[in-house]
Amino acid sequence: MRVYWLSILPLAGAVAVALLQRWRVPMVVVALATLLGCLRLSSLLPMNQAQTFLGQQWMLDGGTQRLLILAYWTTATLLAIAAAAQQAGPVHAPMLASLGLLSAAILLHSWLLSLLLLPAALIVPILATFSTRPDAPRGASHFLAWVTVPIPFLLAIPWLLDQLAVRPQELAVVTWSAWLLLPAWILWLNLFPFHGTMPLWAAGGLPLVPAFLWAAKDAVVIHLLLAVWRQMPALQMESVLSTLRTLGLLTALFSGIWAVIQSSLSGVLGCAAMSVLGLVVLGLAAGSADGLSAALFLLLSRSAAVLLASAALTVLYDGSADTPQEARKRFPWEGLVLWLIAVGGVLALLALPRMANPAQGRSVLSVLQVQEPRLWQAWRISAAGVLIGLAHTSWRLWRSQVRSSGGHIRPVPFLLAVCLLLLCLYLALSPQVVSGWVSGLML
Repeated sequence: MRVYWLSILPLAGAVAVALLQRWRVPMVVVALATLLGCLRLSSLLPMNQAQTFLGQQWMLDGGTQRLLILAYWTTATLLAIAAAAQQAGPVHAPMLASLGLLSAAILLHSWLLSLLLLPAALIVPILATFSTRPDAPRGASHFLAWVTVPIPFLLAIPWLLDQLAVRPQELAVVTWSAWLLLPAWILWLNLFPFHGTMPLWAAGGLPLVPAFLWAAKDAVVIHLLLAVWRQMPALQMESVLSTLRTLGLLTALFSGIWAVIQSSLSGVLGCAAMSVLGLVVLGLAAGSADGLSAALFLLLSRSAAVLLASAALTVLYDGSADTPQEARKRFPWEGLVLWLIAVGGVLALLALPRMANPAQGRSVLSVLQVQEPRLWQAWRISAAGVLIGLAHTSWRLWRSQVRSSGGHIRPVPFLLAVCLLLLCLYLALSPQVVSGWVSGLML
């Protein structure tokens, strides 16, 4: 097997799943088997050996291997949740296709081609949105409107650097090139002032597709943009880093404030996830090993909390699909337990910055405050906004879904949500596990 099969296999699986869409059980089996095959293949392939395919160099190293394993497990979890949800819609094929393109972006040796593949990988999940509730495409269309904008800026970077080779005295070219990378950070991560796009998408329907983007897409985007900085350190200018730190702070602050006006718990989850992402960007732009370690620790922990809350919310929102005869066969307290799990996932996002990173022996907030003294005040305001949004949307969800569910919940997705809860509790009690993954990703 060759390295590029880690991209071909999910794409082929997406085609097969699309053909089997009318037969639910075979479709789910093929989707999960594809991801299990990718996980097995990623552990067997040789490391640090460049291979040629379609005229491009492909390579797997320790950091990309761990990132791919994280993306495969995340996608498998979300597809397992979707498999047991009646209202999830055809999300399996778009997620697999997006994962195949993301895998190609990670494995390609050319940073420019990898970044050009990203918009295609980010556009594909939008296809899974239009079959859900009628208002769901609003956030997806906002996301689609901006996802291709950074491409012209990225295409200009190699040309500018070639000009520098011809006229080395033109140092301003390096400055221009550094700033041209900033739109990719802002628009692909939906930083301020585009921070409301993802909560709007989540509030429009089941949070499965936004959760895929939070847990898988954000990690890949960050990995690729950091790789560009490693290959061309001259682009990592202090003026650009300072701007990114400011945008991260504003994203963390205003995403929390935005939660106050959300009408659904899924929207509040989106706001909390974006608020934590602002802190991640602060760590990445700190320009230090401590900041990078804190950011990656926060990013991985955020993925687990997002999966937990998304699983519970998906099962809750899907519970209304049961017939009254089916409802009488269910355990009546399942709705309450799922509601508590969903609320716990959102609260876990607020608690993550206070957790101590074992590699540093102090909390993420204390590490990030070295670069941004205003962070503590901004995070308190943001957390207050999320708590207010959590309170009124939880009451609305309680009245519309939980209190009247009477057991409209299927046991398989309920047990999956409980298993995710146990996993998150394990990670909270053993943060050194996440810290070990952070060390692997920093290779």
